[in-house]
Amino acid sequence: MRNGLKFYRSCIEDAWQTSWNLANAWPPVLVLLALYVAGWLSGHEAELATPSALLSLLVAAALAVFLVRFAAAPPRLFARLEAAAPKPAPHAAPKAAARRSVAVPVSSPGPLKLQLRGSIDEADAVDVTGDRLPPARAFLARATNQSDAPLRHCQLFFGTPKNIQVVSAPFDLAPGAHLDLPVLRVSGGAADPHALVYFLDRETWGIAGGQAAWLPEPGRFKVTALSPDTERVALEVELSAETAEWTLAEAPARKGRTAAPAPAAKPGWMKAGAEVEGFAPAND
Repeated sequence: MRNGLKFYRSCIEDAWQTSWNLANAWPPVLVLLALYVAGWLSGHEAELATPSALLSLLVAAALAVFLVRFAAAPPRLFARLEAAAPKPAPHAAPKAAARRSVAVPVSSPGPLKLQLRGSIDEADAVDVTGDRLPPARAFLARATNQSDAPLRHCQLFFGTPKNIQVVSAPFDLAPGAHLDLPVLRVSGGAADPHALVYFLDRETWGIAGGQAAWLPEPGRFKVTALSPDTERVALEVELSAETAEWTLAEAPARKGRTAAPAPAAKPGWMKAGAEVEGFAPAND
């Protein structure tokens, strides 16, 4: 409040001083002449000839000029203060300091950590309708909260930039807690091995009835973890079928070239006669 009053006082002082400068003396004269001419044209020349009328016209002209100068005072004061503000001189670093190596700060790890945790055999898994799923080997990813604050509504995804599937229900992680969740399954045994990413039911987040699934081919994919409390975390993985037993491992970093897109997936499949609402086979 006090600073605002000081500012308006400065504006009034500036308007008063500049209204009587020699350079600003002609506006009142022009306004006075314009008022006099307007009165003369309207037939009031007799009233305008009196000293009181001339004094009133002069006061009105001076007041008009003062109000105009007062309205323009804030930008003038701001420009004056900006011009008077000291400008920082460019700092020339000493040659010795220029030759000295600069240590790059190491970024601290993010709150959410994602890593693969091997695989387990699933023989008793069921979908939301209670139907037993074919035996499979489930590859697990571990989500770890490395921060001192809880992470809410975390969720895991698996796929490529063109085709990404949610593979877990939303979950919370307390500080320091972790959770292992399946992100991919390999079924069919040695005779017909194939990878499976089951579609999830939108209400229960269990495996959808009918066993609808995406069948990714071997290649590079990403396991992604999302939470509204932290940034997205992505782990690049590689599904390999070079041996009789398919594997899912963290992919080595690519050097000197752009990562190639993962191969297209086979169409999704369904158990005969089953339908899953809201889901369709995944096609690139």
